[in-house]
Amino acid sequence: INKLIEEFSPSALIGSSLGGFYATYFSEQYNLKCVGINPAVIPPAEMSEYLGENKNYSTGEKFLITQEQLDLLDRMGKEIKVIKCPSNFMILLQSHDEKLDYRVATNFYQGTVMDVTFGGNHSFENLETHFSKIKIFLDMH
Repeated sequence: INKLIEEFSPSALIGSSLGGFYATYFSEQYNLKCVGINPAVIPPAEMSEYLGENKNYSTGEKFLITQEQLDLLDRMGKEIKVIKCPSNFMILLQSHDEKLDYRVATNFYQGTVMDVTFGGNHSFENLETHFSKIKIFLDMH
């Protein structure tokens, strides 16, 4: 991911769930804007149940999550105790996320632009209704 950021110089990163964790981590490292959609905040704790073989629900492709990968995520997570530049972040959460407790994210991302929708799920229902807000946020500055 470092190579891609250095090669393409994006102005923002967008990610959901674990992708939201990665977007947060690299946005902090490179001072980029970030949109997190139901982002994971503490991946190893949240992902330990997925240790071993898993299946991508969209493609059916099988993949493996190893302890080594969880250890790397743990080290990455420890580098970010608090968001350094909250104005770089827009966080979208749904309270009925069945995988992640949205309250963990509301505490971690304090001071950011945050939109909590009551209801929904981990897939973030009706994301398209937030596109105009996301565009406005990304166009700022």
